[in-house]
Amino acid sequence: MNYPEFIYKLQKALQERVGEKAKVCLSMVERLNGTNEDALVIEKEGKELHLRIYLRDLYEESGMESNLEACVEGLYHLCEEEPFVGRGDIPESWQSAKRRIELRLVKKKWNMEMLREVPYKEYLDFAVIFVVFLAENEAVHATLTVSQELMKKWEIELEELWEAAQENLKKESFLVKSIESVLGDVIGEEAMEEDVKEQCGALYVLSNARQCYGARVILRKDILRRFAKERNNNLYLLPCSIHEFLALEDDGVYEGSGLKNLVCEVNEESGMIKQEQWLSDSVYYYDREKDEVRIVV
Repeated sequence: MNYPEFIYKLQKALQERVGEKAKVCLSMVERLNGTNEDALVIEKEGKELHLRIYLRDLYEESGMESNLEACVEGLYHLCEEEPFVGRGDIPESWQSAKRRIELRLVKKKWNMEMLREVPYKEYLDFAVIFVVFLAENEAVHATLTVSQELMKKWEIELEELWEAAQENLKKESFLVKSIESVLGDVIGEEAMEEDVKEQCGALYVLSNARQCYGARVILRKDILRRFAKERNNNLYLLPCSIHEFLALEDDGVYEGSGLKNLVCEVNEESGMIKQEQWLSDSVYYYDREKDEVRIVV
């Protein structure tokens, strides 16, 4: 079953399964970096919030016709559950919102259309956008992107939003782990070849404790400062995804253009990172003497 057949049959079957309880619509949803993705939007009668299911990942996991029935049944039970977040979770006042403001990084030039609708601050070649934390359960950390409309409702200016996000960022936990330990966790320490361990020696993963939108670590110069001091070295910062950076010690072996080629290859050719999760195609550098982050190339 090809992808168009899958989404057509899934929508039809799910609509038959839910009957008049909900309306199942196929929608094209705009995501980061100029990407769009097919989604099923399930509108339950009398509910303010709708359920949105992205279909490409679902197809890749459940694309065989024999799995369609199980897929429909799983989505039906999801529709039956009460959402753990609702309109009442959106803070009405700035006083109740400001401790729940988080920031996220996106590449400015890749997201100009989206940035027309939301407040943002420029940092290097990034746009820093803002979200408000709504609720959390074991599987989901629910947030809402702060819009111009929401700012007007709270009666605040961009600088107030930025200051609140910065204060909250200072309280967030971030981790620096060697790539060797990360790979060891994934494939097992014993399975790693010695030459792989040797090549990984000066490479580290920087992210937050939840490993979700952890690339904002680049705004925590105190963490970069402390780590560079520990390693007694300056750092190349390679954007891995919206969730993490890779830090590479500058031992004089590497140069910017070669690292940029590596970043672009991981983004565009490897298939490892989905386009909506790309962070940047630039290479960054933390200079410990100047205590600054700059774009290399």
